[in-house]
Amino acid sequence: MSEENEAGFEQSLEEEDTPVDEEVATDYSPSESEEDREESGLEFEQSPEETGRQDREPGKDEPGVAAPPELDLEKRIDLLKSQLKHLPNAKKIKPLKEMAYIGGLDSLRYILPLSRYSSEFVRKIARNSVIKIILRVLREDEGKSVLGIQQKKNLVGFLVGLDKKYVNLKNMELRSPKTTKQILDILIQEDINFTARTLAEIICDSDNKVRATAVKLIAEMIEEKETTLLVKLLNDPDSRVKANVIESLAALGNRNVVGILMKYKRDKDNRVRANALRSLWNLGYKDIEGSLREMLRDENPQMRSSAVWVIGEIGHKQTNFKEMLGLVEGDDDETVLESIKRAEKKILWREKGLRVLVIDDDKKFLQMFFKRLAGDGFHILAAFDGKAGVEVALKQRPDIIFLNLRIPLVNGLEVLRTLKSGENTRMIPVVVICDFNSSVLIKKASATGASDYLIKPFAYDQAKTKIQLLV
Repeated sequence: MSEENEAGFEQSLEEEDTPVDEEVATDYSPSESEEDREESGLEFEQSPEETGRQDREPGKDEPGVAAPPELDLEKRIDLLKSQLKHLPNAKKIKPLKEMAYIGGLDSLRYILPLSRYSSEFVRKIARNSVIKIILRVLREDEGKSVLGIQQKKNLVGFLVGLDKKYVNLKNMELRSPKTTKQILDILIQEDINFTARTLAEIICDSDNKVRATAVKLIAEMIEEKETTLLVKLLNDPDSRVKANVIESLAALGNRNVVGILMKYKRDKDNRVRANALRSLWNLGYKDIEGSLREMLRDENPQMRSSAVWVIGEIGHKQTNFKEMLGLVEGDDDETVLESIKRAEKKILWREKGLRVLVIDDDKKFLQMFFKRLAGDGFHILAAFDGKAGVEVALKQRPDIIFLNLRIPLVNGLEVLRTLKSGENTRMIPVVVICDFNSSVLIKKASATGASDYLIKPFAYDQAKTKIQLLV
């Protein structure tokens, strides 16, 4: 994207004084000191090498009770702008992805300069974010008529400059706002597959950290049958990339990759080896105890800490693994001892069998979500419509609820109001789930008592982090 185009676009935004009604929403994630703590910028809940990180304490006042945080949407936007300005390339990917869903036109001034970076993947992510923001603003304006005619023409013209496929928008003068919205929805939905389509470019990206972060994004979007695309990245020379690929392959659940992962059981890199052992275990291969013992006896404290991390991940209801922690109880390395504390806390948390209620009518999403929740030891409750969701919540008293705002019979906001007004359910934390066009709903949900929110499609690790923070 040329500097001339950027300057022209900024000028076009100022040609009319009509204000833009920017409905925004935010992902209330862990504090930035935690988000940005790791040099790789990955989205793991906790990676094996993060030996110094402290887990957040669960709520101490009452089991299953969490005070809903105040969702300060404007502050989140400002924080993302700052991240785009100051973070290194690899760490810009996550805020770019989020800004695409919640940013307004003013945020484009922070995204456009990224198109000049050396990383091909960052440039494409930035361009894609600009496209999504403009499409979303145009869609939200239908029915509101906040933007002027010339402003809309400028926005459409800029879209066409980014991608010729939007040229037909120039001639789209449909009289029905509803029809226009539907067309824009199709275009936005079509663009979701962007990340998966750029796999070939990621393999060749010159930035190791960008490749490592991109693997996680790719894994969220491909189907199980396409694991061969990720397997190619196992040849990457960077160990961080390999570790993420192994993690992502396991998350897809394809047991055909077990043979491929076997050769990493005794890898020299602690991250690769730890992720390989955890992945093999989760895919049904149980002969990993010997390799774990070798790691616990290794002279490298990072290798020992990574072994402890694996035990924390898979040790719930596994007496032999929990007993193996005794091999490093008297370790002289402080990071190893801190890892033991976190692993023991994680095992205890999973063995409690926290109850998670998911109210959603998307059965494909539920199948994937339940599989991951069950793998982490959660007791799963489900409801496919709002009425059933309220009944299950009243009867079962779950520890946390994930509520889709667009569900049949009783809509999500009504369900939320009912839950928050009920004596036995008002203190249960509720994470609302919505699509990328639901910024208005998110604001309403926050005002009604929602503790946090997720935008589909989201990574499972994001949902797991919400549980850790709220329960």
